[in-house]
Amino acid sequence: MSAISVAMTVGLGQAVVTEQPVAVLGLGSCVAVFIFDHDMGLAAVAHVVLPHDDNASDDTPARSAPAAVRWAVTELTRRGSDRRRLVAKLVGGAHLLAGVDLPDIGAANVAAVRAALREEGIRVVAE
Repeated sequence: MSAISVAMTVGLGQAVVTEQPVAVLGLGSCVAVFIFDHDMGLAAVAHVVLPHDDNASDDTPARSAPAAVRWAVTELTRRGSDRRRLVAKLVGGAHLLAGVDLPDIGAANVAAVRAALREEGIRVVAE
């Protein structure tokens, strides 16, 4: 069995478009969104930190779920993807403080990502 070589990592609020393997580490309540165009061998990967828009910047285009999904779709279609071919996979969204009377940010992140994908017409194929 051979190891997969990771070409890059995606940090908090960051996003990339790539043809190479990517690692998103330390997710916790964050959600990694992978949006694929298998025909082109292209993927957008976003590390979502918050469920709602909070003034994403050029350095952190994926800080919130809506901004991350918009960014990914824009970048993929700009590179020639047909949005009808796009599918998504989600990872993360843990409830880190179970038993504590605080909001479940992980569940809120997952719900916000799903809603943003639904609004863009992108089907989730794995979670």
